Amino acid sequence: MILNEGQLMYHGPCNNVEEYFESLGFKCPPQRDIADYLLDLGTREQYQYQVERPTKQPRRASEFADAFRESRLYQESLYALEAPYDPELLQSVEQNMKLMPQFSQSFMDSTMTLLRRQLTITYRNKPFIFGRVLMIAVMGLLFCTVFYDFDPTEVSVVLGVVFSSVMFLSMGQSSQIATYMAEREVFYKQRGANFFRTSSYVLATSASQIPLALVETLIFGSLVYWLCGFESEFQLFLIFEFVLFVMNLAMGMWFFFLSSVGPNENVVTPLGMVSVLVFIIFAGFIVTKSQIPDYLIWAHWISPMTWSIRALSINQYRSDNMDVCVYDGIDYCKDYGKTMGVYYLDLFGIETEKYWIVYGIIYSLVIYVLFMVMSFLGLEYLRYEAPENVDVSEKPLEDESWITARKTSHP
Repeated sequence: MILNEGQLMYHGPCNNVEEYFESLGFKCPPQRDIADYLLDLGTREQYQYQVERPTKQPRRASEFADAFRESRLYQESLYALEAPYDPELLQSVEQNMKLMPQFSQSFMDSTMTLLRRQLTITYRNKPFIFGRVLMIAVMGLLFCTVFYDFDPTEVSVVLGVVFSSVMFLSMGQSSQIATYMAEREVFYKQRGANFFRTSSYVLATSASQIPLALVETLIFGSLVYWLCGFESEFQLFLIFEFVLFVMNLAMGMWFFFLSSVGPNENVVTPLGMVSVLVFIIFAGFIVTKSQIPDYLIWAHWISPMTWSIRALSINQYRSDNMDVCVYDGIDYCKDYGKTMGVYYLDLFGIETEKYWIVYGIIYSLVIYVLFMVMSFLGLEYLRYEAPENVDVSEKPLEDESWITARKTSHP
């Protein structure tokens, strides 16, 4: 096989190659090595091998390729490809090849192997892990410094802490986009070679992010919850941490989904930031639910931040110490006809029933599973692979004058 500038100049028996190019008007001198002779064809050095023939010799690689496609060798190759298969080969395939499984490992073994690999890849990067944990701790301390021991009656401050906590952990997951995009190129090659199932890869990748998400939630959530002045009940603290944890996982899977279906990082990163902006605006804090136009209310209900903020707000204000009539000398039941916690939740148009906490957790888990499935479908059926053979060569603007000039200078 002889290739030049991505063009197929010859493909056939070695014994016929010299005869073939002689038919095109090129003669290899006896003192010239056949390999050097073939390398010169399609270049400016081919003039020295040209012999007289009725038609013009090909010069560019594309012209050699056109000539080969019109040759008998090319037609014979096409005929061989279109001919019926040898019955013995078909029988051999049935007896040997088709009995082999598509994947060498079972689904569970493949998933566990990939999980170990993903954990190794993720957590061997010590500077990244240390920097991420340090950033979480510093931001948690900054939150505690600014909002230390807040007054529960200042509902805008309390919900501001809740909103900022949810937003910070959500945006932190966007840093994984670059990693996901880089790993996707490796996935394409390994999946094409049937190294593993796409479902195993998606499960392993999502599971490998759980330990880091758990550590982030524990460090950040513990600092914010206890130092900012949330209700000092361990059960409420566990709910606070779990809501942040599942929301963190859901947002991480959202960015993984975008990385699975986006063409490149230049598209996925801005799209991820725009989606976070939409989630933030319609989360119910910057713009309350009552202020959102009816034709945009759907954005409020699909935002994962909405459900997490609602769950954390109810967890705080429907606690035993705040779901009371008299608080800090004010009788809310007498003045407003509702308990203190319900009154402050109503100011921001937040639902007050405790079952919304469960709904918020369920919604985050559903989002997590939904985008995991959609990521699987995207990676399995949507590929952004570059073609194996791409011709990026520029066609030179030449004429026959250079041949004449070379012949004149080399009598």
